[in-house]
Amino acid sequence: MFRLDEELRITYENPRAEEIIGLPDEMPSSDAIGVPFHELPSVVETGQAEQFTRLQDGETVEFEFPFESIYDKEAYFTGRSVPLYRDDGFDGAILMATDISERRRQERELEHQRDELETLNRINDLLLEITRELLGRSTREQIEHTVCDRLAASELYQFAWIGEPETDGDRLTARTSAGVDDGYVEAITVTADGTETGQGPSGRALRTGEVQVSQNIRTDPAFEPWREAALDRDIQSAAAIPLLHGGTAYGCLAVYTTRPLGFSQREQRAFELLGEAVGFAIHAIETRRLLFADAVLELEFRISDSEQFLIRHSERFECELSVSGYVATKSGGWLLYVDVQGVSPTEVREAASGLDDLEHVRVVRDGGDGGLLEYRFAESSLLGTLTEAGVKLGSADVDAGTGRLVVEAPQDAAVRNLIDRIRDVAPTATLLAQRERDRSAVEFDVPGGPIEKLTDRQREALETAYHAGYFEWPRESTATEVAESMGIAAPTLNRHFRRAQHKLLSAFFDSMDDTA
Repeated sequence: MFRLDEELRITYENPRAEEIIGLPDEMPSSDAIGVPFHELPSVVETGQAEQFTRLQDGETVEFEFPFESIYDKEAYFTGRSVPLYRDDGFDGAILMATDISERRRQERELEHQRDELETLNRINDLLLEITRELLGRSTREQIEHTVCDRLAASELYQFAWIGEPETDGDRLTARTSAGVDDGYVEAITVTADGTETGQGPSGRALRTGEVQVSQNIRTDPAFEPWREAALDRDIQSAAAIPLLHGGTAYGCLAVYTTRPLGFSQREQRAFELLGEAVGFAIHAIETRRLLFADAVLELEFRISDSEQFLIRHSERFECELSVSGYVATKSGGWLLYVDVQGVSPTEVREAASGLDDLEHVRVVRDGGDGGLLEYRFAESSLLGTLTEAGVKLGSADVDAGTGRLVVEAPQDAAVRNLIDRIRDVAPTATLLAQRERDRSAVEFDVPGGPIEKLTDRQREALETAYHAGYFEWPRESTATEVAESMGIAAPTLNRHFRRAQHKLLSAFFDSMDDTA
């Protein structure tokens, strides 16, 4: 409570008022005593000072405003001031005020949470729309343009770009960009290594495989190499999202906003999911492109790592082992078919006992000193790595402990990254040759062709049966054995066979009718 005289000067403050304004304990009274209330600097700054002069006209004044006392104590006042009269004359006023600072703080916090939730909902809606749009894109370039264009077109972000390391270096080159960047992307240098230009969000994202942010570019020491260029364009925060599928990074998405603290934890999680969706979409397109390519890049390796069981068995039995085929199963495992020369396949089968992740091994064909083995693994680090990288095993031959591995990749594959990944699972791998090879017409399908019309399960059934010798005469595997290898019932296998054969034969005979 404050008592004001006829000139609206403060003549009394009760103890609660002294506590709120922060009166020091050693002072008997406030320095504001004797000062007109409406002339206090903090009251003047509110823009409501003049209304208190209406007290002299007999009006009651209600107020609500933030207040900073002469002792630097902040409060938020709400209250009422009532005029007093004596002998029919104005005799000052009583001003009753309540400090609602805590309530105002809670209201501001709630308002901030509402704004943050609204922004997050807008972000989630945007990223969900982008993810849906990816399904209709048929090239990597279309996917990348879609992502950057949609982000930049929103009111949430200033611009975005996607970059990937150069083939022969660590510097990131832009594949695409969108938005108003005023030449920012072209002007900066970003690397994926541990140097100063690799300490920003993009470099860290590529090294860690996780979303990285700079919430305050003005003060973030890691953003020093690009701070001036960013602030000149009013960029306050940035995020970098690795585009991942499995262990393969297809570059990095960098997003910039004029909002300080622009990337909440929830927003970062949403971007992480977007990065995974983009990585998956690019991987699917790259895999499809390799399937239909009429030319491929071949990488030939020599491997002598005895940790690889084929090398160990070849050395032990002084025999030749060759991978004749492999099939990825629906359960996430692998069926591996290996030709054996120079030893009984039964001996090699018995040596397989105790192999990591081995679920099953059987002799498909036994010719005495040669034959065919079928292995079923719950997982395979080498085959899994190649598949995640969007490449395929062309051939694998092992003779007396030394193996030669040929990998087929798209012609524009990131060779250095691919070599590093293969060496992660086969440390002794040595690159012997790198060459381009034209594929014959029988090695690849065409987009929209009969193979592409098969479901994954139908294709798995045909590939397993083919590699297991089901279509040989006499048959090397029965339908029951093929079904057991796939982990399904024989009637289910026959259903996949019939439907797959119908699709392939229909395509064949329809093409004959078209050319007749």
